[in-house]
Amino acid sequence: MTFLPLGADVNTAVFRVGTDRGTPYFLKLRRGNFDEVAVAVVALLHAQGIRRVMAPIATTTHRLWVYAYGFAWILYPFFEGQNGYEVALSHQSTGGLAHPFPSAPWTRPRSGTTRKLSSTPANLRML
Repeated sequence: MTFLPLGADVNTAVFRVGTDRGTPYFLKLRRGNFDEVAVAVVALLHAQGIRRVMAPIATTTHRLWVYAYGFAWILYPFFEGQNGYEVALSHQSTGGLAHPFPSAPWTRPRSGTTRKLSSTPANLRML
């Protein structure tokens, strides 16, 4: 098990762990507020065939995380490479979706002023 000094979240620690066969995994330990939906959405996207997301590995009881010793434990496949802080995303890596919601009602207009999100029925349908 090797601690990886990655990320900027003081409530999260990540490690590279390995098996007896040498298979590497990425282990995330999260304390405090844990957003279960964020993990579940990524797993759902991966299950729907979107392979460009790093989905957690389910436990033998089909859970995406386990609570133990005051932490949520989430296990992922380990990928060698650089993270998003070290290299910019390419057009290919984003699937061409560099700006997936360019006209969303909550985006900042180019003038630099902000717009309020109105709750009109048309805008709610957009969400």
